[in-house]
Amino acid sequence: MIGVDVSFANALRRIMISDVPTVAIEHVYMWNNSSIVHDEVLAHRLGLVPLDADPRFFEDFMGEDDDPSDLNTVVFRLSVSCSSKKEDEKKAKKKKGKEEKK
Repeated sequence: MIGVDVSFANALRRIMISDVPTVAIEHVYMWNNSSIVHDEVLAHRLGLVPLDADPRFFEDFMGEDDDPSDLNTVVFRLSVSCSSKKEDEKKAKKKKGKEEKK
């Protein structure tokens, strides 16, 4: 948008974004988080990621008392482990050695 005030362009952008239906993570349950990132911060960051799912395939929650079901819930499982820096260096050297042999 050329020649338009920045505040007007930003307001228009926000209005267009608000009308686009999106699916995002709302509740996060964590077990054994051993990272340096706190559970609350990690849950907040996961909630900021839009999911590539068509919202028309889900039923809306009507209120806080509604129970989750297969029609209104998406479940993700994330299993990640942290390795030490020394282990990463060993893996990189081993991989480099295999590439040199080819």
